[in-house]
Amino acid sequence: MSGAPLPAALHDAVDDLHHDLGKAIVFLTRATAPDDPAALREALTDDILRTRRSGAAVEPAAAIWARRRPAALADDPDVRAIDAAFARLARIDLAAPDADLPAAAAAARAVADACRRLKARCGRP
Repeated sequence: MSGAPLPAALHDAVDDLHHDLGKAIVFLTRATAPDDPAALREALTDDILRTRRSGAAVEPAAAIWARRRPAALADDPDVRAIDAAFARLARIDLAAPDADLPAAAAAARAVADACRRLKARCGRP
């Protein structure tokens, strides 16, 4: 990220990203015991694959990221961290009996943490 001031629309986009993705991707998971695999799988599935719900419409976290990824910040370390976390999530099939649930939870937390840092640095002043 350069030292130039960011346009107001980008501040708003980063704030929206934090709300729509950063908070939602760990909404249920953060309150779920990691030693309860069934509950963790259910929470991760809701948080990652059914992140936004509006009536019958459901949008997964990856689709939100694809739609809201701030192109103007493509080289930002937190944007790259989110890209990397989604690459890890893409390799995990949450429905598989041997799914690496702790890795999925860690990747979701990485997205949430990066969104929070991005908002702190680039959100509304």
